[in-house]
Amino acid sequence: MVIKKTQFRATQRDYLLAFIVTLLVLFILMVFAWYCNESTKVKVGGARDEFVGLSKCILDPTWKKLPTAMHTATSLANFHYWMDWWVTASSLLFLGGLILLCYVMM
Repeated sequence: MVIKKTQFRATQRDYLLAFIVTLLVLFILMVFAWYCNESTKVKVGGARDEFVGLSKCILDPTWKKLPTAMHTATSLANFHYWMDWWVTASSLLFLGGLILLCYVMM
């Protein structure tokens, strides 16, 4: 007796649902990346600015260099650059996918 394997054949509806789920995941990642980027700009940027003020209060010349060095060493400019790039790229990709979805649904 030969047992035949039943093959699953994807329909257009299955592809459409997969595309919609992909767009939803992309949207969630885009919002998460935007939130991480903006929250670190505000929180870490504010904490970094305190280092400059601390160096004005310290009288010892050796210790006075420490907050300035910490301010320079804790720059997240590269992180913010790449997060801005990711948010922009994912926004454009999401909009392109949304336009393609609307075109397919017509």
